[in-house]
Amino acid sequence: MIVMLEEARVRLSSIKKKVLVSGCFDVLHIGHIAFLKDASNYGNTLIIALEGDDFIRQVKKREPFHTQLERAQILEELRYVDVVVLLPEKYDTYPKMFEAINPTTVVVGTDEPYFSQKKAQIEAVGGKIISSKIRITHKSSTNAIRYLKE
Repeated sequence: MIVMLEEARVRLSSIKKKVLVSGCFDVLHIGHIAFLKDASNYGNTLIIALEGDDFIRQVKKREPFHTQLERAQILEELRYVDVVVLLPEKYDTYPKMFEAINPTTVVVGTDEPYFSQKKAQIEAVGGKIISSKIRITHKSSTNAIRYLKE
């Protein structure tokens, strides 16, 4: 299921033990799959908060390979993924997102630069944060793009 953030509170309210991950997932690779599989083990429903195209332009400093909707459609097909929430462009308010989705658990990567900040934000709405131990270091979107350019 793909939903807009504005409708997430209503559409996801009856779901128990929600696990949330967030990211771009622009060039899907085996590291993403392993991470999502691991994250799905922490609850009944895996939800991805999917960053917009402008996030990729601003943070990754490149054009997205797939649009946000295309990325959502790809992710929705994965057996570990139950819901994809489309974050609005120019979206930077994670506390409001946590309130709207109301996850039980947020799973982040081992290299999450905002771990402390996200931990405080999710705990403020009664959830917990877990750092996934899954990391396939030589596989990344950056490496895939670099490889394709050669």
